[in-house]
Amino acid sequence: MRWRHPLATLTTTSVPPGLPALVGVLVGTGLYDGAVLAGLPGGALALGAWMAVAAAALIAATRQTWLAPALLPLLAGQLAAHYLGPLLVETQVAAVLASDPLGRGWDLLGLSGAEIVDPPLPGTLALWLQLALLVGGQVVAIVLAQRLTAGRHDARTAGAVQFPFRLAVLSALLAAVWLRFVGPA
Repeated sequence: MRWRHPLATLTTTSVPPGLPALVGVLVGTGLYDGAVLAGLPGGALALGAWMAVAAAALIAATRQTWLAPALLPLLAGQLAAHYLGPLLVETQVAAVLASDPLGRGWDLLGLSGAEIVDPPLPGTLALWLQLALLVGGQVVAIVLAQRLTAGRHDARTAGAVQFPFRLAVLSALLAAVWLRFVGPA
């Protein structure tokens, strides 16, 4: 066994045909969920609109299908930031339930009387952590797109090839930050 760089095979790996559309729908769903939490009106029509806009932007940004794997860090950052609070609460619940897995009054982990803290993080810390996850996912997506482009284009054309991708990534970041931190006026 030997160590290899995690990005080493990205330029040789084939891309599944529907990856940009799938990531677009997932990002759009997360943005819709954020819009609902922010109090924006809508319903099924708004959900469809968010998913369609995100999917169209990401499909257009990855017209060169070899750029599609760079969308995955974007999705991971969006989902991690969006579901940070529920993940931390459910982790506490899982630990308490693991202490008595069969509901027989056991206390295997010493957590039977533990309180579930909701919210698990102070408000400001949670916001900064969510911002770090959002920006981190976007930065990794841009770096990955740069690496994927470097093997196919010279430095002069690489920027032009990546421009739609970077625009879509920046738009997704701004939408997520606005929904999470600013919300509707």
